Amino acid sequence: GGGGGGGGGSGSPSTNVTAPAGHDFYVVPEFFTLKMNKGEYFQKEIVVVNNGTDNLGINVVVSGVQDFIFPQIHYIEVNAGENYTLRLDVYISESRPSDVYVGKILFVTQYLLRETRVILDVKEKDALFDIRTEVLKKYVNPGGRVRANISIINMGGLRNFDVSLEY
Repeated sequence: GGGGGGGGGSGSPSTNVTAPAGHDFYVVPEFFTLKMNKGEYFQKEIVVVNNGTDNLGINVVVSGVQDFIFPQIHYIEVNAGENYTLRLDVYISESRPSDVYVGKILFVTQYLLRETRVILDVKEKDALFDIRTEVLKKYVNPGGRVRANISIINMGGLRNFDVSLEY
């Protein structure tokens, strides 16, 4: 008898264990990227397909982007030959720094690990404003001054920001 040796150490749950023949599944998509502004909410779906002959219990674990992506449940059961659509709620808090966040959604059974890789591009809300300029005198003598009323109207979602005006 005796069994083989350790070695390897890749860290996956199935390093020295072979999955039974009917134990198989895959996820769609295996990769997605989202561009979102702070304060936005989005729903994303991942389909888990059991293409084996065994019924499976699968744990759902979010890694690296767990502050933004929340699966509706963390354990799913998918019968042989069937699929399951898992809804993810994606929310970017106003307090998070704008950055590119990289992570994975892991689908783990007793023998197998599948993953969906995620890139989350978090942007600031944009400042959007309109400028109206009204020149008060039509004619200006050489060396004279131009007088004008300049109005800046905030058209966007941001409040309390500084504007530099060059002329």
